[in-house]
Amino acid sequence: ISSLAVHFGDVRDLLANLLTLAFFLTPILYPLDSIPERYRPLLRLNPFAPFFSAMHETLFFFRPVDPFEWVWMLGTAALAVLFGGAVFSRLRDSIAEAA
Repeated sequence: ISSLAVHFGDVRDLLANLLTLAFFLTPILYPLDSIPERYRPLLRLNPFAPFFSAMHETLFFFRPVDPFEWVWMLGTAALAVLFGGAVFSRLRDSIAEAA
């Protein structure tokens, strides 16, 4: 994201708004059980949700995290690293010129 922000100044403002929205759409302050069953599959679109849900399950309810959730978290983290690395490697040569 920071390499995109060097080239496009609006990225910082857009990211601030998206992170605020993600905060309210992520089950950080409320348990996953408080969301109606029919809307829970929509949480799969939020990459932060499984991480906080796993912390809730472990720290508050003393339940182990489902193995599928571990795979989902590893997959989303790997995709984020790969996407970020691809963007950075594409823009790496022009960052010093644009800054």
